[in-house]
Amino acid sequence: MSEKHTPGPWHIDPSLGNILGPARAGHTDADGPLVAQAYNGGGSDDVGDANAALIAAAPALLAACRSVADTLVLGVRQSDRTDDGTIEVDADWLLRLAGSLADAAAKAEPNP
Repeated sequence: MSEKHTPGPWHIDPSLGNILGPARAGHTDADGPLVAQAYNGGGSDDVGDANAALIAAAPALLAACRSVADTLVLGVRQSDRTDDGTIEVDADWLLRLAGSLADAAAKAEPNP
């Protein structure tokens, strides 16, 4: 799928709180394109840090959501259906999906 947004991964420039896209070949991370600026909304620096972390995690969160949606569709198609229409799925498969979402969500948490 062709993306209309700056491709990830995005990272935070801690000196300014800017969210930057990936650097071009041969450049440092600080040379990545500006994607967004995070503000604390008049609150503490912790709020600004949390906002920046959430914004920077957007590409990973989008990828995880797409992966889970695709996997769920595939899993439902390949799962065993009982006579009453109930779908039986493998618990390990569900745990892998949950892990995928948890990994993406962890990227949205500010670093301590």
